[in-house]
Amino acid sequence: MSLKPARITVTINIDRTLFPMTFIELTTSLEKLGFEINKALPFPRPIGRFAGSGQIASKGNIAINVDGGEKSITMIGPSLEATLEEFDSFIETLQTDHSVDLDEFANYYQFASRYKYKTEKNPYTIISDSFTYPKLDELAKIIEIPIKTFAIKFGSADSVPNERDWFDIQFAPEIQRNDSYVIDVVYRNENKESYRTFISHIEENIMKSIQLLEG
Repeated sequence: MSLKPARITVTINIDRTLFPMTFIELTTSLEKLGFEINKALPFPRPIGRFAGSGQIASKGNIAINVDGGEKSITMIGPSLEATLEEFDSFIETLQTDHSVDLDEFANYYQFASRYKYKTEKNPYTIISDSFTYPKLDELAKIIEIPIKTFAIKFGSADSVPNERDWFDIQFAPEIQRNDSYVIDVVYRNENKESYRTFISHIEENIMKSIQLLEG
């Protein structure tokens, strides 16, 4: 059995009212890296700062989204290694060709992912047997239906979900066949080194967590 990524996203959120790069700088950097610019974008490219939102380019199974409202740039890909590689190349190209250092303007970095892990055991049973809560029986009486834990989700102990430093992870059974775990992860940090250290170990740590559940 192996852990398989279903969706990987890496994001940099910019701490500025306007994006620090122009529309042309953004698109030419992506084109240099082999990305195909979304045909819905105007051509010739507008002069001035990028202010739109949505998917602006793609390269194979990797896409890049820009959100002008949240001031964020997100790379979406099929694996952690491939997504990070393309994202780092984009950051480097912006800096080398246009003297735009996005890290200098970073508000926070975010990693969000969904993984699947197929197992020979019953994920619903494993999860429900691993975590029971004192008030579960009382809740069942209120609802008037027997219930048990379906999914487990944990978050940072010392922060709240809308802070720049945040982590949450959820383990749930795949609904269609109940032969796999679906693992959703969100991690944010304003420190790039802490962010990269965390995601470099995430797949290993998910596997350790599954071994703990099934052990």
